[in-house]
Amino acid sequence: RIGPNRMVAKIASDEKKPDGQTRIQPRREAVLEFMDKLPVRKLPGCGKVLEHQISTILQIKTCAELRAAACRLRRAFAGRPKTSAFLLRAALGLSGEELSEEGDEVGAVGRKSLSCERTFRNEFQASEL
Repeated sequence: RIGPNRMVAKIASDEKKPDGQTRIQPRREAVLEFMDKLPVRKLPGCGKVLEHQISTILQIKTCAELRAAACRLRRAFAGRPKTSAFLLRAALGLSGEELSEEGDEVGAVGRKSLSCERTFRNEFQASEL
């Protein structure tokens, strides 16, 4: 395993592409040390628009800065509590698959949106099939 959960493993696997691998030990200190230096933009789900908002509103660039500014983040995104909760969990290196001893999900995020896209046009009509 490259990381203690899917999100950390995905970020770590992108770090030393194409030849190397970064392995993150499944210890809290190791995960936080890795996440602290990480730019917020590297978090899965944090696109350029969200990164720009975080950078402009809060002057935050790294996950360590994001964690340190948790109260400011919650106030800035008061109308978007799922976004602030997601960002804080991600900055801690938590994804939706961790479970506590009681069995409650720690990192689950409910669906924020639903889209339906069609990339290619249909080549056949349903009646032809």
